[in-house]
Amino acid sequence: MARALRLLREEGILIIGTGNIVHNLGRMNWARQDCPPHDWAARFEDRIVQAVMAGDVQQVIEYEQLGDAALLSVPTPDHDWPLLYTVGVARDTDRVVCAPSHIEHGSLSMTSIAWWPE
Repeated sequence: MARALRLLREEGILIIGTGNIVHNLGRMNWARQDCPPHDWAARFEDRIVQAVMAGDVQQVIEYEQLGDAALLSVPTPDHDWPLLYTVGVARDTDRVVCAPSHIEHGSLSMTSIAWWPE
């Protein structure tokens, strides 16, 4: 389905994935938005961002293979779907931009990833 969305790109529509890497509401520190991220959240976010930047789509699809950090960061598969859709519209010639990149409340990613045409 994500590959089908590529037609929108041909019409000049920019598709951006935002805040969709680490998403565990149950582990959030609701009292402190700016608290440091949980170690597992930071590890998982870093691995996924590195995979996206390297064009390693398979690692993003098979995120569960990344162990406990993945299972805590993505408590149910539907939390990963927004990122998969945006990865699916990427073209090999696109420039990948990841900004801003941060985690709020310890376990809620606010990272945005965009694929800009060269």
